[in-house]
Amino acid sequence: MNIVRETILPCQRQDLTLQQIGNEFVIYDQVNGRVHVLNDTALEVWRHCDSETPIASFVDEICQRYGGVPREVLLSDIEELLAQLRAEGLLN
Repeated sequence: MNIVRETILPCQRQDLTLQQIGNEFVIYDQVNGRVHVLNDTALEVWRHCDSETPIASFVDEICQRYGGVPREVLLSDIEELLAQLRAEGLLN
């Protein structure tokens, strides 16, 4: 367990709009005119990017839901997703 990386508090940009369209959820970035489609896991992670919830908390919560996935694998996948969200400019 890497305590430093697991205590990071991801924070979504406040000017983004999350909408449900049919069975999908999308983030609309009005500043850049872009739409980002989220799968179920990405949506769950996105909802935890509230600047209050440390990565470790939602990794543990998601890990319980996906029982067979080792925690370190899930942590790595979530960190990769957060890096993608940052690269797209969706996180502060």
